[in-house]
Amino acid sequence: MATTDTPPEGGFFTQLAASKSQTDEMLSEAAQSVRAVAAQYDVHAISSTELNVMSSDLYDAGIISREEFAMLSFQPEMSNNYDAVGAQGIKRPDPTRNRDALAEWERILRTQEQLGSSDYFTEKTRGVVSLLRRLADLRDAD
Repeated sequence: MATTDTPPEGGFFTQLAASKSQTDEMLSEAAQSVRAVAAQYDVHAISSTELNVMSSDLYDAGIISREEFAMLSFQPEMSNNYDAVGAQGIKRPDPTRNRDALAEWERILRTQEQLGSSDYFTEKTRGVVSLLRRLADLRDAD
């Protein structure tokens, strides 16, 4: 089988080359979306409510997957079911109170690694930590 440096006519490589400018534009838009989110939200001081909205912003922009969105946006204290726990004398956390989401997710990751959680969930958590670190770095750079 002979190899060639030129892509076959009308094949995948031709289509890929033809769409390079479109791909570059999409990547540029994604980078702008990430920078806008980083400027708007401080992951070291963010409320559950803000974290939920930030997750939606990232998902709507195509930056994070549905699973990552579900992980980031799930805030137990915002659930109506949390009231059942409150009835047992446990104070309901304030969803508007700022906290360090990056530090929380780093703790979750360390716990998963120490307990030998499944590789699948550990990798998903590692991705969330990486995203939050990137957002923090972008915010700090501005």
